[in-house]
Amino acid sequence: TKARKVPLHTELSAALPLVIRNLSNYSGLIHDKGAPPNPNITYHFGELEKDLALLSDKVSGFYAVLHEMLPDGSGPFLCPLNKQSHIKECLLIATCLLEYHVPEEIELAAFTTYMEMTQRFIDVGWTVLKTGLLMEEPTPILNMDAVPPEKYQCDMLKHEKVTGSSPSMLQVGSSESEFESDGATLAMSSALVHASKVSFQILDSHQVGSSVDATILKLHELWMPICKHLNCDHSNFWDLHYASYQQTASLLELKSGYAARRAMRHEVQHRVKLEKRFIDFVSENHEYYSRLYNGTSSDGSHFPPGRRFVDSNFIQTSSRAARLSLLGQGRESMVGHMKDFAKEISTEEESRAIRLFDHVEYRKFQRDRHGHRQVSPVSLLQDEENEVEENEENAEQENSEEDMEDMEDEDEDEDDEDKEVAIDDEDAVSKDGDDVPALVEEDSVLEDSTEDDKGSRRRRRRRSRRRARRRWIGGRRRRRRRRRIFDVVASVVEDVGAFMEALTGCMGYAIEFASTGYDYEVVPGAVSMSLGLSAGVRQALEDLISKRPPSFSISLDFGFAVGVTKKLVWTGLGLGGSLTCSVGAACEAYITVAVLGSVNVPTQNAACPMGATWGAATCAQSFGGGISAMCCSMGLQRGSNDCR
Repeated sequence: TKARKVPLHTELSAALPLVIRNLSNYSGLIHDKGAPPNPNITYHFGELEKDLALLSDKVSGFYAVLHEMLPDGSGPFLCPLNKQSHIKECLLIATCLLEYHVPEEIELAAFTTYMEMTQRFIDVGWTVLKTGLLMEEPTPILNMDAVPPEKYQCDMLKHEKVTGSSPSMLQVGSSESEFESDGATLAMSSALVHASKVSFQILDSHQVGSSVDATILKLHELWMPICKHLNCDHSNFWDLHYASYQQTASLLELKSGYAARRAMRHEVQHRVKLEKRFIDFVSENHEYYSRLYNGTSSDGSHFPPGRRFVDSNFIQTSSRAARLSLLGQGRESMVGHMKDFAKEISTEEESRAIRLFDHVEYRKFQRDRHGHRQVSPVSLLQDEENEVEENEENAEQENSEEDMEDMEDEDEDEDDEDKEVAIDDEDAVSKDGDDVPALVEEDSVLEDSTEDDKGSRRRRRRRSRRRARRRWIGGRRRRRRRRRIFDVVASVVEDVGAFMEALTGCMGYAIEFASTGYDYEVVPGAVSMSLGLSAGVRQALEDLISKRPPSFSISLDFGFAVGVTKKLVWTGLGLGGSLTCSVGAACEAYITVAVLGSVNVPTQNAACPMGATWGAATCAQSFGGGISAMCCSMGLQRGSNDCR
């Protein structure tokens, strides 16, 4: 087997975020069937068998890496390509395999972002994706998710591709004395995880018809001591949620890499799960949260506890900065790993370099990059083998040609000898004929020997000239081929690097989904929009919501979500932003998109100039957060997008 220059864990560090991007894209597309068509999207969902085949294609490169990394040939058993029920399981296994290399080969900050992206997709995006499949055909098997056997779960899993003297993967029961200097940070981490678990119990114990405010006050009491340490507002979920990133960041300073990565995994898992549970709590209690309050108060003193707990206006600057700082550091490290991998692998083997990519999109990228000039994928090893075969064929051909030339040379020598003999005979006849035969007979042996030497020298000279000519022609051919190989390899290196640059350009950012405006559905239950007036004329906002070009210039806040939209909640792909639209313009924006869950609480606000409701649209404050996966163009007039 050919030795690998690029370790498999390095490839997995690129494969995991790319497959999450592919799956996030898929989950959006399958819910976007009823949206206005977009020429950039050529695949149309609706046939379950074909849609599942496409899903398998989206994870094929990721699975190829896992199959090589997992021990004892267990890869195809744990992650079979054509069974969607194993995808969630295999994403978790991938984080376990990466965790083994933290912090020696993969920085803890990068692993934080890997975990945030993976856990968010597992808890939010995967549910949305399966809902899309079930809408096509309510097959019970689509509801099933495989669970890995105990030996392949994080605390037990080992993989044979690891080199060096690192301890067995994620050993349980490591010496506590090793962590004494890290005690305070680890104690705080345990307290944070414990508070998240108790929060689940409090929210789950809430009964229909019971007081939402009373339940939220229990959460106030639970989080108060933690917020004293983190300097957060225990009466606002989003502030304490963001402040928890400050605690996670402190894990980067721990001396024990094992303790840090274990604690970080638990913190991320519980933080993401608690966010989703709280969003579901809002939807479950939509009657309470649908009550209208004036959204202009600065301190929220007029809000009851339950309403203030959900309002994103009370996020402190320090809490927001803690989240942005940690995830920004993690993104920079993660993208660095991915770009380094692309650069290294593209010089080793192109087929391995591009197996993580969406091949259709990669070839489109190459066509756009090179115009009509086609760049053939060339493997150095294959080309070297071709050259060896060609050299062998040339040698055989050369030997065959030399044999033919020897025969031709002998014929030529015989012809030359006949001509010389004929000339000598004529000369001899012109002299005294009786004496010449005797003279020729005496010198025949000497002359034969001399002529043989002359013929041999002539043949050697002719062969040497022909061989030199063939080598010169063959050398030129090989030099041209090598230049062609070098040109193609250089192009492959550039293409792989540039495509990875394009893929990571919008990936891994800590984003917020924030919009105050009119919420309305573009596709019932699947695609929703939010448009709020920042500056301009009311008529222009009415035009956009009615799917007409704006009749006046307008500045607005907007948001959109593709996935599952239900009472006061959006889950799936989405984001928001600000935009200015000119008169009669298409009103499009290029935005970053993330897997997220958002709370959309009804409000009264100047961003909604037509009142609390306008037709089927409701004025609401929408807020959520996530880690970006891709960029899309969004058409606000028609609600179309080209997320792919």
